[in-house]
Amino acid sequence: MSHNSIVGFNHASLPAFARSVIMKAIVASIMVVLLSLVSNYIFITTPSTYSLRFIVGLVAYLLLPGYFLVRHLLNVNRLVDLLFLGFFLGFVVQLLALLAWYSLEFWIPFKLSLGLVMEIAAIISILVSAIYDSKFRVSSNISSIHLVKVEITDAYLLIAIVIAILIRYWYQGFIGGPLSDGALYMEEGRNIMQNGLFTSKSIEPTLIPAYNQLGFNDHVITTFAFAVFFFLGTSDFLSAKLMTIFSGVLVAYMIYKLSSKLFRREVSLIALSIATLHPSLVFFSCAILGPEILGTLFLVSTMFFLLSGFMHESETLTYGILAGISIFLLLGTQYSFFFVFLISLPFFVLIIDRTHRCFTFFYSVLCVIGLLFEAFFFPRTEQFFLNPPSPEFVIGYVAVQLSIVAAYLRMKNRTNGIRLIGLSSITSIFLVQLAMLRTYHIALNLPLNEVIFSKTFPITAVPEQFVMTFFGRIVKFMDVIRATGTVFVSATTSVIFTLAVLSFISLKELSRKLLLMIYPIVFIFVQGFAWPWLILGVSVWDYRFIVSTIPFMVLLAASCLEPLISQRVIKTKSVASTKFSQEIRIGVSVFLVFLILLAIFFPTYYDYVAYLHGENMKFSMWHDAAEWIKENVPSNATLITRNP
Repeated sequence: MSHNSIVGFNHASLPAFARSVIMKAIVASIMVVLLSLVSNYIFITTPSTYSLRFIVGLVAYLLLPGYFLVRHLLNVNRLVDLLFLGFFLGFVVQLLALLAWYSLEFWIPFKLSLGLVMEIAAIISILVSAIYDSKFRVSSNISSIHLVKVEITDAYLLIAIVIAILIRYWYQGFIGGPLSDGALYMEEGRNIMQNGLFTSKSIEPTLIPAYNQLGFNDHVITTFAFAVFFFLGTSDFLSAKLMTIFSGVLVAYMIYKLSSKLFRREVSLIALSIATLHPSLVFFSCAILGPEILGTLFLVSTMFFLLSGFMHESETLTYGILAGISIFLLLGTQYSFFFVFLISLPFFVLIIDRTHRCFTFFYSVLCVIGLLFEAFFFPRTEQFFLNPPSPEFVIGYVAVQLSIVAAYLRMKNRTNGIRLIGLSSITSIFLVQLAMLRTYHIALNLPLNEVIFSKTFPITAVPEQFVMTFFGRIVKFMDVIRATGTVFVSATTSVIFTLAVLSFISLKELSRKLLLMIYPIVFIFVQGFAWPWLILGVSVWDYRFIVSTIPFMVLLAASCLEPLISQRVIKTKSVASTKFSQEIRIGVSVFLVFLILLAIFFPTYYDYVAYLHGENMKFSMWHDAAEWIKENVPSNATLITRNP
């Protein structure tokens, strides 16, 4: 082999190859700029111009950067994956761009607008994907030039996704506006979009001091998500609902992808069908309630990236970083989901990792401890971060973080599990520190009496002030179990429970089914037993939190239906005809199951519509946000219901 070649690739062709890839990136960047200019100059006067502006912005700011990242970083060439994974990664890129803008605002000498930040993020992501492709794919002898594949089952996948979009768009018309904390997140997102300010006008300084100076809330990624969609459309209810619909559709797709890593293709399509029609997933995909559906999206995507990293050792670097990003976004979106995920992570590793299980398990526990330290600083800033912690707490915090990095760097024979968990944890730690730069800066420049909030309490006082008796904790635990059963039975009918139980009768792939049960079991324990006792001392249970467990129950139920449609393929002389007949059989079977599920789940929508008109779903009036809601109700009602 010549000295000018590595893995069979001639170095002489590298410059031309690199120029070709970078040229494509430049062309794509020009497309982003042109589309963004078109989007910015489309003035919204009618629903049709609103739709045009939104679609153009969706392609320019989300799809294009995400498409190049998926194709080059993940080496994916399937059309459906390029489309929906592209939307997901493009969305993640914009959220991280807003995070960087939020954190570095005090160090930037000039003022930026949200549109400029999003455009720069799209262009940078395309250039990064081109550089990654030209540098790493060449050395591994993987060509970036591959044709886009379209499979027969893609048609069923696209049909299910279209149905998911239509159902959610139709259903959102029954919900008049934001519920609970939704109005607050919308107001903060509107401030970012219109003024570039990471503050809230609705929070009075007497209520939470220094809040406006910090511009921080415990669901900051939710605020960023609203800001992105307000820029794509306009700052109204419909744009906010389109964000939740977008997240809900991606949840259904991620359930399909996670199922495809665990079970056969038939199970994946059935799981997608159930997720498409599931009443609870549909409801949280339409209501502007809070961060629940967005947190569920990042939870399922984290599981998908971790599982993909375990299964594809050659892609551990990429999937480890993506998993770390998803873990951070989960923390910034819904921190209660984040705590439950972390506690379930070591057990997840114990079942999946096939080599050095015990060693990887204990390293995962170390990473969990380190990330828990991060989590106590990140959410609920008015309670934890700005209250000066004890010196021993800070020493332990720094020591655990450094031990994670040091242990990862010094392990000579790192298993795939160690590499994956280490990379994801280090990535999450870095992003949390980036998110806290703003808080660090303001806290160091404010007088101490302006920094310490009146409602804070030291972490060391938690056991003293909020300790509960053992009997009280048991009662709380039983309340959560009872509430879990009530919600599942009422929201999903008894079918999900029945299918989940039947799935355990077949011991095939038992370890994978046990994996799906880890998160719901830990969720019940933490929400009902440990979390209220350790943190608040009161019941924090809310039915809306259970949405994070539904994807795993959906996957479990779908796996039980596999024997109903699994049949031997009729042997024929032609291999092509055999494969074609198998695809047709899968499609017809899934379509029949889809019709059955439609008949089962569709009547429950009427219950949800009645529920929306009840006393439980009133508008949440948040100071200045109330006036904004009143001013925007007529125009938004026209856009949503098409009636004045």
